[in-house]
Amino acid sequence: MKRHDLMAMLAVFATTALFHGERIRANWSSPQWEDHLFYRHVAELHGAMSLWTAGSWWPGLYRPLSTNVVYAICRGPHTLHALVLTVFMLNGFLLYRIGAHAVSVVAGLLAAIAWLTRPSDVEVVLYGCQLQGSLSMLFMLASILIALRPTVNTYALVVLTLSALAAKESAAVNFLVIGLVRVTAFGRGELRLSALRTHALPCLLTTAAWIVWTSSRVNMSDANATHWVYDFHPGSLLAGASFHVLTFCYQGYVVLVHPCIRETSLPALAVAAHDAGVHIALLLLLTASIMVLAMSTLGAIRWAAFGLMWGFVSLAPTLPLAGRWLLYYGYPGHAGLSLAIACLLVSLRNVRS
Repeated sequence: MKRHDLMAMLAVFATTALFHGERIRANWSSPQWEDHLFYRHVAELHGAMSLWTAGSWWPGLYRPLSTNVVYAICRGPHTLHALVLTVFMLNGFLLYRIGAHAVSVVAGLLAAIAWLTRPSDVEVVLYGCQLQGSLSMLFMLASILIALRPTVNTYALVVLTLSALAAKESAAVNFLVIGLVRVTAFGRGELRLSALRTHALPCLLTTAAWIVWTSSRVNMSDANATHWVYDFHPGSLLAGASFHVLTFCYQGYVVLVHPCIRETSLPALAVAAHDAGVHIALLLLLTASIMVLAMSTLGAIRWAAFGLMWGFVSLAPTLPLAGRWLLYYGYPGHAGLSLAIACLLVSLRNVRS
C-alpha cells in the first residue's frame, strides 16, 4: 500500500471519529427497532438458500444481501454496528481512491472528507438497517474504480453490479454511472457499441435480469406493497433533487462555520426546494455539466462535471417518493457532489498557481 493511501485511511478514520464518534459510542449497544424485526424474520427462515430467495421483512422489498444475509451473520448489535461502521469508512476510502485516480490525492481527500462529514448521513453510520444503502454504495464505488482502468474487467463489473442490486434496488442506475465514468475518463469513443459491450451494456443486462428475478420473489406480488405515494411530475422530481442539493450545500456551510451543530431538520430547505428559480438553476447546472463532458479537455473540470452528473443520477431512484425526502436518501448522491466540489477546488488552485 502506498504511503498516501495509508494516510488517507487514517484521515477517514479520524474524520469519522471526530464528526460521528459521540453518537456511535452512545448507540453501540442499542439495536434500532427495525433491527429486532429483521432478526425475527431471519429466525423464521430455514436453510442458507432461503436467505437469498425469501423476501425481506419489509413488504414489497427484496434486498437479500443487506437484510437476510447480514442479519443472519451479525447475531448481535455490536457485530452489526461494527459492520455498519466498517462499510461507512470503506466507502469514504473508496471515494478517496476514485478522486486520487481521476484527478489527484488532494481531490480524493477533499471529496472523502466532504462526504463523511455530512450531518444528514449520521443515520447511515448508526443504524443497521441503513446497510441497505451503504453496502450497495460500497459495491457501486468499487465498480467505478474498476471502470477507471483502461482495460475493463467485465466480469468484475457484473458481479459488483449484482451485489449492489442484492443490497438495494437503487443500484439499478449503476450502468449509467459506469458509462459516465468511461466517457469522462476516455472520451466519447466509449459510447460506441464495441466499447459499451465491455462496460455499461453488461451492467444494464444484469440489472434487467435482476428486475425480472425480483418480480417473482416472495412479497413482490403487490407492485406497491409499501403503500408509498409516487409522483413522477417533473416539478416534483426537480423539487426532490433541489432539496438534496440544497441540503448538501447548507450542511457544508454548517460544517465549515459552525462544526458544533448536528441538527439535520431543515424545513426551510424543503420550502426552498419548490422555488422555480432553484429549479432553473439546477437545470442550468445539469446543462453545463453535460456541455463540459462533451467539450472540455481539462481533467479536474471534467471530473467535476462527472461528479455532478453522478450525484443527480444516484439521487434519481428516490426522487419519485413524494413527501419522503428523508435526509439519508441523499447519501449516494452526496458522494458525487462531494467529488464535484473537491475537483472544482483543485481546478481553482491550479488556475491560481
